[in-house]
Parts: sequence; structure tokens; C-alpha cells
Amino acid sequence: MHNAMQAWVEEVMSQLSHALDDIPDSTSLHPPGALPYTHDDEVAMRRFLDSFKGRGVDPPGMRFISSSNTSSMRSVSLMINKLLTQLLPGLDALFAAVFQSVGVDAKWTQHSWVLKNTAAAIPLMNAWNSIYASHSASHPRLYTYDFERLYTNIPSGDMHTKILQLVGKIFASHLQHAGIKVWDEAPAVWLTAAQMPTQDRDRHGTGYAGRFFIYDLDTIAEFLRQLLDDMYVQFGDQLLRQVMGTPMGTNCASLLANFYLAMYELTFLENLASLTNNTLNPQAKRTQARQILLSFLMTGHYIDNLLSINNPYLRFLLYTNQTLFYHDLHGSLHGHQHQALRPWEPPHLVLYDKRRHEPLSSLFITKYPHMSSNISETAKFNILTSQYHRFLSIILSRDNFVTSMADVIMTLYGKGYPVHELLTRTYFLCWQHSESYSIQADKMITHISTAVHRLMG
Repeated sequence: MHNAMQAWVEEVMSQLSHALDDIPDSTSLHPPGALPYTHDDEVAMRRFLDSFKGRGVDPPGMRFISSSNTSSMRSVSLMINKLLTQLLPGLDALFAAVFQSVGVDAKWTQHSWVLKNTAAAIPLMNAWNSIYASHSASHPRLYTYDFERLYTNIPSGDMHTKILQLVGKIFASHLQHAGIKVWDEAPAVWLTAAQMPTQDRDRHGTGYAGRFFIYDLDTIAEFLRQLLDDMYVQFGDQLLRQVMGTPMGTNCASLLANFYLAMYELTFLENLASLTNNTLNPQAKRTQARQILLSFLMTGHYIDNLLSINNPYLRFLLYTNQTLFYHDLHGSLHGHQHQALRPWEPPHLVLYDKRRHEPLSSLFITKYPHMSSNISETAKFNILTSQYHRFLSIILSRDNFVTSMADVIMTLYGKGYPVHELLTRTYFLCWQHSESYSIQADKMITHISTAVHRLMG
């Protein structure tokens, strides 16, 4: 390893002062969760680090990623993922109870702040639109924020405590129930103390809906401890235990972060509801607390992206370090920038890549995993599928769609992906969406293939 790279490695390692000190140096050690450390290319890493020199910007911190495809903690992660997914309705009910306690109609309180996917933001906007139309409210403002390094900033111990507290609240909301039976292929079932198995061997098995596992709070606490405390990464001949952040790359990583944030969010809302309902408080204070609480009614976050509609209080309650106005699209009227848009002329939307503009254009930034990385082949090729659907939903220009797809294919080709396989998968995607851009699928793939071969020279 080159001296510059070695110095950087030592600097990163020195930051992990709480890593296991007693484990002997041995590449043969593989405790739960241990994975060999790999990089696409040491030269690429050096280029990345060198691109920050003289710019007054520190390189991003090192992220240890556990591959869910090869990690020995995969089974535990899958079980926690299924459990937390089944507890999401209980989480929604806790948030709904807070708003209903201050007199909000139940139809507006059917979700927590945790959005299952990006499409879940649409009902929030539709709800506001219905209010705006019926009450002639003032013009709304939409606020969005991004959590800075959400996955890597959470201390493992605090994550374990907060998630367990939240799960305890969900259990407590199901009165007389002491456990939950989670099935592979059916909704979870809550169990009373009398229904809980007395023998450990009866807590798991196979039934009408596939496999099942029965959890109580003690079992959940142990599973969380095992996952969060036993995440290791092998770095050369060093073995490190992760003590900060979620186990990235594992199946339940996003749910762990969501439940961790939800505990703080729920506590915040409960405190506002308590101020509102406390008759010992002055009426003005109670009214103000209720007004702030209602402003968070149309708030949600999808993993590390926070959305709030018409909430003037949110920005005063956040720790923000900077504001960046990046956007994904660039609009024009087919080159006529200064003409008014005629009713029959659709806008011309093309993709805007912030990495091609300052301050990011001069940095060496990699986007996608290498073909030789530890993640599953399905996950690797899903990059192509997800980018195809992303472009299809936001790009109105057929030519820009073709060049954007060609750029993705060439980037993946440069990371070891077979170009024939990439083009074949693109071909089937085009056939599945044959009406896109008013062009036949075979002609679309011909355009994309031509653009790829032109870039290949």
C-alpha cells in the first residue's frame, strides 16, 4: 500500500478508539458480521482523496458497509426487518393518538412521520390541496431537509435504547398483550400472556403462513443487542467493531434509523400535546402549543429526507449547517427561453446533474458499486432499473432520456458490468414501457445502443 494511502488508513483507524483492542491480528478471524474490506481500486481512492487538496474541504468520513448478501448477521437483520415492518401500524397509531388527544379529526391522523416510500408523500400533498381548496388558505410553502450522515452519526447504544423504548410504547398500546407472532406471509398477531409459549422451542416454527417467530420485549432487546453490538469489519489485518451508526447495508438499516428518529419525534409531539391539554397552563400558552402541534400534522420523512408542508416553525427547531439549492431538472421551452409558454407547448425538461457543476465537478466522486463488490447481483443490476424508472418519470425530452441512460450504462461498464447484459436489460425495460416518448421499444433501444457505442469510441 502506498504511503499516502497508508497514512489515510491510519488516520481513519485512529478515530475508532473504542474498537476492540483485544482481538489478535489475524485475517482468519470472522466473528458475526465480519467482512473483508474491499475497494474498487486503490488508485481510484487516491484520486478521490487528492481531489480535495487545496479546496478547504475535508474528505467525507469513512463508512464501513456490511453487505446484506454475505454478512453472517443477515438472518438476524431479516428477522428484525420483518418485526419492525409489522410494528409500523402500531407506530402510526401512537402518532394518531397524540393528534386526536387535542381534537384533530381522525381522518387527518392516519400516519406517523415515517413514510414507507417516496410515493407516500403524495397523500400528504393531496391532503393539503383539499384543505387549501376548501378553506382558501394562504399559499402553502413546502420545506425539505436532508439529515446529515444519518446512518453514520447514531451511537449504537443510544439507538438500542431509543428503539426499545418506542417498541415498548407500541406494546403498551396493545393492552393485555405480552407478545407478537410475526409470520412470513401473513399479518402479525398479538398474543396475550396466556397465549405466550412457555418453552423456547415453541417460539418459532412453520405453519399455515410459512415460518413464524414469537417476540416479547426481552427477545427484541436481545436481538437488537446482538445486531448492534456484534457488527465487525475486517480492514486488512485489523478487526474493528462498529460502535457508531446503523449497520449499513443490512436489510433493516433504514427501519432502525426510522424507529430511532420516530422516538424523538413522538416525544416532541407528546410534550406539545401535554402543554395543550394541561389546564393549569395559561390559555395563551395552551393555544400556542396546539398551533405548533398542528403545524406538524403534514410532516414526514423517507429515511433521511424530511418533508413538511406549510410549517413555519420547523426551521427554528432544526440544527442546520448550510443551505444548498441543488435541483434535478432544468426547464426551458425548446430553446425559446424568453417566450411565454403557449398552451400547446409542453415544457422541455432535461436532467440536471450537480456533479457536473461546481463545486462538485472538480471532485472525483464515485456513484455505483463495482461489479466485484460483495452485494448481490440483483442489487447491482437494480441500479440500472431504478435509474431507468427515475429518468422515465422526470425527463420529458426523448433525446435527453437516451443520453442519460447511455451515461448510466457507460458508468456501470467502467465498473466492470458487462455491457451486453446492461443493454439486454435495458431492452426488456423498453419493451415493458413501449409507449414511452411515443416511440417503439426497438427504436428506443437502438438509439440507446448507438449512444453507448458512440461513447465507447
